[in-house]
Amino acid sequence: MRFLCFILLMLTSFTVLAQDSFQLAPPIVRYASLFYNRSAKVQLEFNQPHTQIYYTIDGTEPSIQSTKARKYIYLKGDRVQLKALSAGKGFIPSKVVTVEFAKTGYTIKAIETSPTNSKYPGTGSSLFDAKSGTGSHQDSAWKGFDSDSISFTIEFVQPRQVHTVSLHVLENQAAWIFLPKAVSIYSIDKNGVETWETSIDINATEQHNGATGQFVDIKLPRNLYGSKIKVVAAAVTKIPEWHDGKGLHAWFFIDEINVY
Repeated sequence: MRFLCFILLMLTSFTVLAQDSFQLAPPIVRYASLFYNRSAKVQLEFNQPHTQIYYTIDGTEPSIQSTKARKYIYLKGDRVQLKALSAGKGFIPSKVVTVEFAKTGYTIKAIETSPTNSKYPGTGSSLFDAKSGTGSHQDSAWKGFDSDSISFTIEFVQPRQVHTVSLHVLENQAAWIFLPKAVSIYSIDKNGVETWETSIDINATEQHNGATGQFVDIKLPRNLYGSKIKVVAAAVTKIPEWHDGKGLHAWFFIDEINVY
């Protein structure tokens, strides 16, 4: 009898230790789009008994002291970074999953772009339809380019005062898709004359894993007022040495442009 009790105690201890060393998977984040007009409706899911999802929206890392997720979360504000994890007694908390959401900018009438690659034309209004692409570059929300320089001439429904331009682009280096190495903004006056306003450089060749959408924000040194602006993205023309495609031209993919 004592021997049987000892065996049961050992098995129970092993189960507890095994559970303590088991790390939970991150919660699933469900949403219609990363872009919203008034608010974004988000659902966090994790189906494991005796566990809970915790999240933050202020940029801090979540913990079991953070807010517990309800069935739906409604996000508001110009830009919201949602961070969430799964946790439960006797388990190692999951890794943090991060998703960034953005309020849509001024209403855009049209965007004239450089020619896309014929394989990845996207949809007609995919750059200002408030629909975000998935992690797959095959998603029709993404437009794909293989040229050195890609331009976007943006026309507003009515004249606007502009202070920030935001691009949402795809990075998937395994598929030869890199961030742009630079982005420039030009004002366009009523006579169609273009004037360079500002540029930013991006460390586009730093090695990263996975396929993720990235926001590229360009803040202007002065407010611009007008009906049109032009955005020019410089693609990575030579993939770096650490990549299998070293020396070849990288792809550039984009699904949305917002102007504020």
